[in-house]
Amino acid sequence: DNFVRPYLLKGDLNLHPVWILLSFLGGVSAFGPVGIIVGPMVVVLIGTVLTRVRRAVRFREALSRK
Repeated sequence: DNFVRPYLLKGDLNLHPVWILLSFLGGVSAFGPVGIIVGPMVVVLIGTVLTRVRRAVRFREALSRK
């Protein structure tokens, strides 16, 4: 299950299979059985926040150049 599921969920989460596997394992070790769901959600949330921060920094840099 830990080897097949990352390939099945790769398209939906837009994550590398290694990150999906680590999020499952980390979620299970941190939250127990619920971590199978919570782990990937936390990883996607962190990735989304980092993407938004990068975009905001680029936008501010572009504004400061003008």
